[in-house]
Parts: sequence; structure tokens; C-alpha cells
Amino acid sequence: MRGWKMEKTLPGANFDPDPETLKSTTLPDKGDIHVVATAIAAQARTIITYNVRDFPNRILLPLGLRVETPDAFCTRLFREAQADVVEGARLHRASLKKPSYDPGSYLSHLELLGFKRTAESLRTCQNMP
Repeated sequence: MRGWKMEKTLPGANFDPDPETLKSTTLPDKGDIHVVATAIAAQARTIITYNVRDFPNRILLPLGLRVETPDAFCTRLFREAQADVVEGARLHRASLKKPSYDPGSYLSHLELLGFKRTAESLRTCQNMP
């Protein structure tokens, strides 16, 4: 998505990255610099990615950022806001129609997607999603 379409869909998503950030930050994959620039512009604290190796802490920490896998992020959110994560999982499961999932198969599906710790956390809830 470019230009006006991006702005219409995600207001505020278009920005000009800080040229100094782009020049002074070196990542293993130079093509990922836009991710760091976007995180800084959004005042994010965490970059969520399966590609953790391409975002070394020695580079991110001085910028006030950290990197987490999606499973680690969801697990941390579960600890910080359990009721919200359980409700989000419930709504997500309810939105899945082809196929639909009962609670147990939904958690198994999350595990297959790489959300093993998140599924384990959700299994501990009385009101499993």
C-alpha cells in the first residue's frame, strides 16, 4: 500500500524516517532498517518478529527498543493483562469459520502456528477461549 491508500487505511502510517537513524543503524539485513525506523517513529518499545536474529539487542537497546517473538510477546501480555488476552483469544477463535475450532483444537492450532507458550498459558484459565 502506498501514499493516500496507506493513509486512508492506517492514518498516520506514512512518515519520513529520520535520516540519522537510517545512516547510523546497521542491521544484519540492511533491508530491515525500515522496521527499526517505523518502531522509533511509532514510539514503540518492542519489535515483534520471528526473525529475532536480524535485530540484535546491542543495536536495539541504545534505541530504546527490544525484540520478541510473537509467542514471547503474547506470553508477556498474558502475564500483564490476562483477562484481555483471554478475551482476545476468545474473539479470535469465534471469528474462525473455515474451519471453526472448539477450545481444545484452537489451542492445538495455536501450538502448530508457533504459539506454544501462549497456548500453555491459555490452558491454565478457567474460562478457556
